[in-house]
Amino acid sequence: MKASFSVLDQAWIPVVSLDGEEKFLGIRQVLEHAHELREISSASPLEEYSVYRFLGLFLMDALRPETELHIEDLLDAGRFDMKQVEAYIALCESEGVSF
Repeated sequence: MKASFSVLDQAWIPVVSLDGEEKFLGIRQVLEHAHELREISSASPLEEYSVYRFLGLFLMDALRPETELHIEDLLDAGRFDMKQVEAYIALCESEGVSF
């Protein structure tokens, strides 16, 4: 039997919520609840930076901001449009990309 791990849904990203609770979340949960999180927190600065960088690239590909105004609109919204994120995930999975 082949073992599998879904970085989308299984908890692996160390985060701290706005109320100080430390927990682990998957990518989907981090993006869905980003407005409720204070930070990604790891004992390793390299790991922390890598997760922030990966999530930034993931969002750039999913949300496709093309202008500075679009980026401002995304920031002003205060949270990510999960319909767009879910559509991106579905597109990737339909093309054989797994997470």
